[in-house]
Amino acid sequence: MRFELSFHKEIEEAKNNRWPLIMPLGVLEYHGAHCAYGTDGLIPQGLLYKLEERHNGKCVILPTFWYGPATYAVTTAKKGCSIHVDYDALDHLFCGIFESLLKFGWRNIFCVQFHQSEDLLPMQLSIMKAAKSITFKFLQDNYGEGWWGNNQNKDFYESMDSVDHPWNWIRVIRPGVGENVEFDHAGKWETSSLWDLYPEAVCHDRWADTGEWFCQTAKDASPENGAYVNEILLNNLDKQIQWRD
Repeated sequence: MRFELSFHKEIEEAKNNRWPLIMPLGVLEYHGAHCAYGTDGLIPQGLLYKLEERHNGKCVILPTFWYGPATYAVTTAKKGCSIHVDYDALDHLFCGIFESLLKFGWRNIFCVQFHQSEDLLPMQLSIMKAAKSITFKFLQDNYGEGWWGNNQNKDFYESMDSVDHPWNWIRVIRPGVGENVEFDHAGKWETSSLWDLYPEAVCHDRWADTGEWFCQTAKDASPENGAYVNEILLNNLDKQIQWRD
């Protein structure tokens, strides 16, 4: 179910049934001459659309969030036209998004990130900070000061694995890769993944146009390699999301 195309009755039912609410995250960033600027958002978006089909539509997919801290690590601002948003701005924005969702009653929220493949890099940290800080604020606003020390919460740690535990209400996750596959930037695997999901977003014959080192393995990209890596990504992502089938 796509949130922006949904009506209140269906959204209310999805919330009450604890369906996962999922947001694909990406940035608009330079990906060489051969991959579209939206690569980092298109890949999680495409994967989630496939998972939606796999689970018979029993999830709600929020519109892809495109604007984040792209930084200018890959290339200069003058050359690459990447769109960079400050980390603190992202934190404040997501605090508002998460607070709105919690107030409505969502308790199974996932943000799926593909930009910055390593753990605990700036984009992931910004959104995780917003998730944790707004969860604390929500708990105190609704249950008062001392909510954690209240005797009603004496089993707080015993229930931490539960999907309904407050620490699990909002999670920032990344699809993992498997053997013989590595994360790259506009190289063999990212180009292949995008090619399989969105063929119109790849101009493979341009991979060598700029000569940048991180694009060189893109010569080995193919839709077949994309189908292979996307199946791995799908299965790993599927395991991280709490489904209520």
